[in-house]
Amino acid sequence: SASALPADVEPLSSRPLVLLQDTAVPPEEAIKQVQDVPGVYAVYDDEETLQYCGISRKVASSVVAHLEDLPELTHALRVNALPGATREQLQGAWKAWMQESISATGRVPPGNEPGERKWITRKKKPAKPEIELTDGTDASKGQNMETLLKEVVAKHPVVLFIKGSRTNPECSFSYNILSIFEGYKIDYETINVMDERHNPGAREVLKTLSDWPTIPQVYINGEFMGGAEIVEEMHRNGELKPMVVKD
Repeated sequence: SASALPADVEPLSSRPLVLLQDTAVPPEEAIKQVQDVPGVYAVYDDEETLQYCGISRKVASSVVAHLEDLPELTHALRVNALPGATREQLQGAWKAWMQESISATGRVPPGNEPGERKWITRKKKPAKPEIELTDGTDASKGQNMETLLKEVVAKHPVVLFIKGSRTNPECSFSYNILSIFEGYKIDYETINVMDERHNPGAREVLKTLSDWPTIPQVYINGEFMGGAEIVEEMHRNGELKPMVVKD
């Protein structure tokens, strides 16, 4: 009902078109014009044809997800920010925009068709594989593990030596360290010290190399930072993030 609409809902056609692609600035800069607050939004392709009408508690975050998953359809948008709106009011605003677009075009936006899921389900990115220090063959067994470890930490800015893989850590300390670096949304490498086939003896050699008795271990720019407790403390006190996240 009309009473469910918050007073600050504006017609879809009256909202300015915000260009996200083919502008003077990259999309991640263009999106900064959009507030990360509750509201309704409409997404347009490069021909300015309406593709999807959305509703979100965090509009900018939702649009960033569309830019990542559906860049070919996410060229521009119109937004009506409705901070403080109730769920019913947001739904009322969305219905008003949908009715307006159907009246104007004679059809439901393609992304809102029944059964269409691509705008509301995120694509899962495949997890980055672990670095394997050898190819796991008998011929590779004679390789010097200390040399291989030194090479890998010199080559990559951030290396986490963990038990298990990034998608399946085998101890809570490894899980906690992975969670910290995942949260930073940076590129980092992992090596599973429990993988004796590809990393034979790595666990013991690493403990000697770092002069540190436990796993996980974190290396940043070739330097040993510490084990789980030290790195978690560096994360908590704000020391770690600036070392790996470049502004």
